[in-house]
Amino acid sequence: MRFLPVWHAGALRSGPGIGKVVVDAAIAIHKALGSGVYEIVYEVVLAHELKKHDLNVERQVPVSIEYDGIKFDEGWYHTNRKRFG
Repeated sequence: MRFLPVWHAGALRSGPGIGKVVVDAAIAIHKALGSGVYEIVYEVVLAHELKKHDLNVERQVPVSIEYDGIKFDEGWYHTNRKRFG
């Protein structure tokens, strides 16, 4: 397994540095795991890598969308939160 380079976390709170961390982590993970892994595996591992860089990460949070002038609240949701009911 390959190890990701380490960046100074304080410098990554805002600005273009965050994008580089995310893209570099995604590429390194794909190289380490290869293709054909379930999407949830990539999601969990990417969240882990980003947290190692002291970035705040939430998975599957609610997202509203607007289409054709109508707002829809049936977005993604975190598996630990009840979204419906």
